[in-house]
Order: sequence, then structure tokens, then C-alpha cells
Amino acid sequence: MPKKSRGITRLKRQNRGKVLKLAALGQATSRVELAEKANLSKMAVSNIVSEMIGHRILADTAEQHTPVIGRNPIRVQLASAAPKIVGVLIQHNSCQTVLCSLSLQILRTHEIRFAELTDKALIQIVCRGIDALLRDGNPRIAGIGVGCFGPIDANRGVILNPPDFYGIQNVPIVSILKGIYHLPVHLDNLCRGAALAENYIGLGRTYKDFIFLGITYSLGSGFVLNGNLLKGANGLTHEIGHVSIDYRGPLCSCGNRGCIRLYSSTTAIVKRIREETGLDYTFEEACRNARKPAIDRILREALDKLAFLMLNYANLFAPDVIVIGLEGSLLPQRYLKMLESTINSKKASQSSHRIRVLYPYLKEKSTLLGSACNILDPIFCGLLPLY
Repeated sequence: MPKKSRGITRLKRQNRGKVLKLAALGQATSRVELAEKANLSKMAVSNIVSEMIGHRILADTAEQHTPVIGRNPIRVQLASAAPKIVGVLIQHNSCQTVLCSLSLQILRTHEIRFAELTDKALIQIVCRGIDALLRDGNPRIAGIGVGCFGPIDANRGVILNPPDFYGIQNVPIVSILKGIYHLPVHLDNLCRGAALAENYIGLGRTYKDFIFLGITYSLGSGFVLNGNLLKGANGLTHEIGHVSIDYRGPLCSCGNRGCIRLYSSTTAIVKRIREETGLDYTFEEACRNARKPAIDRILREALDKLAFLMLNYANLFAPDVIVIGLEGSLLPQRYLKMLESTINSKKASQSSHRIRVLYPYLKEKSTLLGSACNILDPIFCGLLPLY
């Protein structure tokens, strides 16, 4: 195909993705609104909508009554027969799968828990989870999104070598699932997926610049700047857990010293509680007992180090919000207020811009829906055409 023709095809796909995103997420409900928000001509939008109606992706609904004189605009929304998407969320002791619409409405979920794992068993569990979603009927599936903790290579679709994950490494999960299901498959870090979900139907409806910080056995992150997820060209995802806050600190499994995960991860916190108090708490139990002076002190010291790290990102990106997710959302509200106060009192632009520290709007669903967003994002960007 000539270079000019490829450029035109790419532009058409991008425009279709824009229109679909606006309609699916309810950001525009008429052809006029779609044209305005997509910055396209009314004729272009009319043609795209007609195409998508023909492919049973969009549908016209009742007229939208307005006070303006003239014909009331006809509303456009997702068709009931529109393709669905599958999300796969892989965590340390569970695999959750979700079937949802292109508007991220959850239709069905399934969960499988495990205490040990091999490469082969991981694929078997993932397939069992996907098959459980599809056993009743055969919906049109646009693709499968996979969310997993890092390190991963998103471009190659490989789970590299996540620490403390049963020795599993270099699993080409994307190519394996493509071979089994004959569908498009995209892999990304679960925190970046959660940031996408919040951007589409959560905090992103109010804030255009935010950082999703997931606290669990390590720390993960997703950066949304000016309404777009920050991505690297090489497919390797942000590993904020391995950012050092002390070059003379303890040695991390990555070979660096003083990585923040050694101080502020749930693993580090419960280990310290056990060593200093003799209490064999889970992180959830520690949060429930945070009024105990010893527990409170350990949590505060861990979060004080986390505030030091996030202060650097606050000065670099000036986000509106830092979202504390995953197990971090179990922390009592006062600790988020402490983080917010510390960051705002020490950042460079103290007077003109206050950064908020909040729980995820989508709560525990942010990471599960985020896995589905890993396939929804290329659809909305026009990289994965539906027809």
C-alpha cells in the first residue's frame, strides 16, 4: 500500500476510534456533539456513525428533546449487539476475569485463587477464567486485555520476571492467548490499566492530570497527563517500586539499593510489624488496628518515605491528584490526609496548586476494569479496528 494511502487509512481509523470512545463513554450523545468533541465535520461523523450502525456497534435511540427551535437531535449509543471485551487480571494469589461492554459495564466476572503456580498452570488458570465468561452463549468479542504486575514487556506481550511470583518468568502470554482464542490480545501493567479505567469512567471525568499509585507487595504506577496515559516507546512499563530513595540503603532484589518497595510496600510494612511487635498481621489487619501506637508509628514512617518519593513526582508533573490504590486503599483516611499535607507543604509550587490524595473512584474495580482497558485503549485509539 502506498505511503499516502496508509496515512489516510490510519487517520480514518483514528477518527472512528474518537467517535466510538465519545459515544461509548457517554461523552457525546448526538451527531452534533460528536462532531464538536471529536473536532470533525458533521458529514464525517455522520458517515462514521452510519458505518458503525451497519456493523451493529452503535444504534440510534429516541430523539433528545432540547429547547432549541428545530428538529430534536437523535441520540446515539452503543448497540446491544456491539462487541464485548474480556479483561484478565493476574495478581499474586488470584486470577480474575471480566466480561464487559465497550462502555466498561461489567456483565460477568470469575475468580480463581491459587497458592502456588507454574508457567503452564498460569496459562491453564487464565484460560479457565476466560472460558467461564464465555460458556453461556457466544458474544462478539473484540479482544482480550491482560493486566499483570511488572516487570513486563508490553510491546512483546511477555511477563518478564515479577518478584516473589513463584519463579515465573518470560511467559509470552499474548502470543499464547492469541493462538488459543484467535483474538487480539494486549498486555500491560495492572496499575497503568487501573489509571486508564479511572481516566475513562472515574476520576478522569474531573481531573486531567493524575498519578495512580498502587501499593501492594511492591509499588506500581500509571501516569495520566492532559487526559492521556503516559507510555514509553519500548513497551517496558514504569517500575516505581524500584526507584531508590537512599543510595546507601538495603540491597533490593533488582540489584539497586534503597528501593521504595523495601520501605513502603505491604510486604515491608507487615514484616516490620512482625519483627518489632511480634504481631503476625496481614496488611488489612494492620490497617484495622492502626490505632495501636506501634502500628501507627510503623505506618506513618513507611508513608513518610512514600511522601518523599511522591514529592519528586509532584515537582516533575504537578498532578491534580495522586490516587492510592490496590491494598493502599485499605489505609484509613487520616494517612491519605497525612500524605497530602506532607506533599503540599514541601513541593515547589506551594501556593498556587494543591495536590489532592484520594482513593480510586472505582474502588476495588479499578484494577479489574483496568485489565479490560488494556484492550479498550487500542480500540479507542484506532489501533485495533472493529471492522
